[in-house]
Amino acid sequence: MVPALRCAGPALLLLAAAPPQDSASQTRLMDRIERMLVLPKEAQPFARYGRNYALAGPDTVRAVYVVPPPRSSANTGCSVALPDFKWRPCTAREIAAMIKSEDENIASQARAGQRRWHDKASSLPLVDDGGCTVIMIEYSISRDRITSTTCNGFG
Repeated sequence: MVPALRCAGPALLLLAAAPPQDSASQTRLMDRIERMLVLPKEAQPFARYGRNYALAGPDTVRAVYVVPPPRSSANTGCSVALPDFKWRPCTAREIAAMIKSEDENIASQARAGQRRWHDKASSLPLVDDGGCTVIMIEYSISRDRITSTTCNGFG
């Protein structure tokens, strides 16, 4: 038997919003965020972004919107910095590794105009800077509001 609890005043029941567990819930959540989102004034048109989402905590969704960069070409030139501040051309093996890494990076994120739900926040695209070609978004599930929208590299 569970003991009864008494309160001196009115009772307040707080229910934490449940994080999305299935693709339908994830889709509804992405729809909700995209309906309320206001992009920064420096942002590019919405359709140019690949939109990546993941839970960053039990009550937080993190989104990383990225304008995919143009693909590199082995013909665009590649150089390696040397310890003596000189440069040498990349070897064929280094160029192949660069192209493979780029292909893996492209495959790991949503393409322009598409969105993807990632299993964990650590799988979201990681970009060092990018300005408004990369937009970072935080959303509180329980408060049903976007708590942060910033261009990457800006405060």
